Amino acid sequence: MKKLILSFILLLVLSISNLLVAAQIPSIPSNCFSTKNYCVSSDVLRLSNGDRGIKIVIHVDPMQTHYNTVEELQARYFDFANWPSYVNGSENIRFDLSEENTMVLNGKEVITHKHSYVAKAPWPISKMEVDDVVYYQMTERADTVLSTEFKQVPGYAKRKGLKYNSGELHLYRDGKGELKVYFSTTVTPSIEALPNVAKRYIQNTILDVLKGMFELD
Repeated sequence: MKKLILSFILLLVLSISNLLVAAQIPSIPSNCFSTKNYCVSSDVLRLSNGDRGIKIVIHVDPMQTHYNTVEELQARYFDFANWPSYVNGSENIRFDLSEENTMVLNGKEVITHKHSYVAKAPWPISKMEVDDVVYYQMTERADTVLSTEFKQVPGYAKRKGLKYNSGELHLYRDGKGELKVYFSTTVTPSIEALPNVAKRYIQNTILDVLKGMFELD
């Protein structure tokens, strides 16, 4: 009887955990794909360290793009060497370097993305130079077909432009079984600018990368 009760409690805990995990992906805004195959939003929030972060959220409907399978979307995103080509002609960002490497972190080998770029910034700064390295960790979730998170590699001596940089990418199927992309990132720029002013520039920079990556409208 005790084993039966313990088994029931375990199943209940796992079920609640799965529901909590599933709830972490925000629902798609009702008018998101009415005129475009993506929608984007930005917000300013307070981080645990007291700094203010700029959070950018982008929903994508890949079924309206040329890249609409899990394999294609994953390949496009993790092709870091091609990120500069995704933003050819952009007025908001120009890459100087974008490359994939690996490193051992906490005993595990992880993929890293080393990148440096120049992004448009609010007046009177006009531009922001970024040099950063982030690492990626794949995560297991019951409600997605592919999930990964990225964070800054600790102790990177040449870091410039961003004091905080983290995010996540989820490929999942909606209630109709159609593939969708959820991307979010939260950054704290090193430049002294009002977050509510800077967020538009950060949003445009990140959006240009995703638009070129998935050939969005």
